[in-house]
Amino acid sequence: MGRSTIAMNWPVAGFTFGVSLLTGIVFGCVPALQAHNRDLNTSLKQGDARVGRSAGNWIRMAFICVEVVLSLVLLVGASLLGESLWNLIKSPLGFQSDQVLTFRMTLPWSMKPKLVSRFYDQLQQAIQTIPGVSAVGQVGALPTVDWHMRSSFDVDWKPRTRAGTP
Repeated sequence: MGRSTIAMNWPVAGFTFGVSLLTGIVFGCVPALQAHNRDLNTSLKQGDARVGRSAGNWIRMAFICVEVVLSLVLLVGASLLGESLWNLIKSPLGFQSDQVLTFRMTLPWSMKPKLVSRFYDQLQQAIQTIPGVSAVGQVGALPTVDWHMRSSFDVDWKPRTRAGTP
């Protein structure tokens, strides 16, 4: 596992843009095809200002109002989500994340705790001897994982405290 970053998934964004463009074209062409079957010349000569039926105008206007309201709600929600994402990207993590390598290792459940502890200590010492390595550590969960914040944890250089206290 490498460094976690927040980024735009461009294939998903492209697919979404394509679907919205196709939807707009399809639903924009349906009224045009319906109007194509009418004799517009005769309707205009008779003085009709509108080609559509007047009985369905209130339904059409209701649909337009609902569509505009939903579009505004989606636009506001998307802009707030974008602003939150921007703030999240720009906020400091609280630790230096450059040139950090993380990996996950799971041992068999049947191993005794003493053997597991000895294995991890030997692994840490072996990694520390690799040229270019400046520090090695072990954690049960990465700092960016949410669930570790709900419990306490210990570090070697600080005294043990209860969960929730600084």
